[in-house]
Amino acid sequence: MNLLNLFKNTGKEIIKGNKEATKEALKAEAGKTVVKTSLKAVKKQLPFYARGYVDHPFAEIVTSLVLSIAVDFVTKVDEENPVYISNKSARKKLEVLGDGLRLNTANTTIGNLGIAETITELIDGVDLSAIMGTDYSKMKIEELKDECEKQGIEIPKGVKTKKALIKLLEE
Repeated sequence: MNLLNLFKNTGKEIIKGNKEATKEALKAEAGKTVVKTSLKAVKKQLPFYARGYVDHPFAEIVTSLVLSIAVDFVTKVDEENPVYISNKSARKKLEVLGDGLRLNTANTTIGNLGIAETITELIDGVDLSAIMGTDYSKMKIEELKDECEKQGIEIPKGVKTKKALIKLLEE
């Protein structure tokens, strides 16, 4: 396989992946829009003292799930189902909407778990210099000596220059 074909195939795969990702993002956005619109309509019907519950993230999750179940029910291919939608085109659109509702449920749930905060907490106490490598060239001689001591590296008597200390640390 020559280089040109490799680039063509790689380009096709990237484009295909981007198309799929875009479709999934559009489904999720459609699901989110349906849920927001539904909650807005429900909120208007609720008594004043209950309207605050609609703004809670859990309300969005529950609404997504309930609507998703309803969509699954009406699109299920079953001639005995009294609310079965026989129009294939409409059924297909509703199936896509059902996917979007499930994606919205997942996104909302994950978004409210505090994953970003959890990752930040985990990383805060980790010394990444061992993984990322420390740029010793930006350190002063005293800092380099402290780093040697911290790592348990004994500094020979003749070593006094910055370059020699860096060499010790990088070995």
